[in-house]
This record gives sequence, C-alpha cells and structure tokens, in this order.
Amino acid sequence: MEWTLEPEKELIIEDKIGHLRCDFYDGSLSNSWFDTHKELNKTQRTKVGTGLVRIINQIPDYDFIVDLCGGEGLDKSTNRFCSDENFIYWINFIPVMDSYHYYVHVYTK
Repeated sequence: MEWTLEPEKELIIEDKIGHLRCDFYDGSLSNSWFDTHKELNKTQRTKVGTGLVRIINQIPDYDFIVDLCGGEGLDKSTNRFCSDENFIYWINFIPVMDSYHYYVHVYTK
C-alpha cells in the first residue's frame, strides 16, 4: 500500500465506513474505531481491519508524523491517501502534541 499526496481528492460522505483516531500521547499508540456504516459483514470488517493494521504499522511514532508534516503545529497538518482493492483510506496527520495525532477515515470504493 503506497501513500500518495492528493489534497484535492473527492470522497463521498455516504461511502464513509468509519474512522480510526490515534495518538502517541504516552509514547505508545492508542486508538479508537468509530463506525458510521454498520451494515458491513464479517468479511468486510476483517478487510478494513487488515488495511488499518497495514497503515498503523507504517507510522511508528509521533516523530515520524512531525517529519512527514515538516514540523509541529496545526498549520503543518498533512493529508495522505492510499487504497486497496476495496477501500480508500484518508489519513489526516496532525503534528500537535496535545491532540490526536492522526485520523484514518475509511471509505468504500
């Protein structure tokens, strides 16, 4: 899964499955999943989970986010998009220490 910078990517809100909220506040990853589309079957949920794990594994710590964004601050927030055969993932990086550090919004293709 490769990330590409596509700041003008158009996503249809009705196609949103949910989002994962992540932070490294104490140095380790904490995250929470929020469903917006509960009609997914077990196979689809497994595929979403697999995609999220692949993304999480590529983001080792807060310093990685700061480097990716080119510094700290809300004005340095950066978006990345990637996809697999079923879903589009919009990763919103927020390099601010007292905030959630990234959100992964998941959409059906």
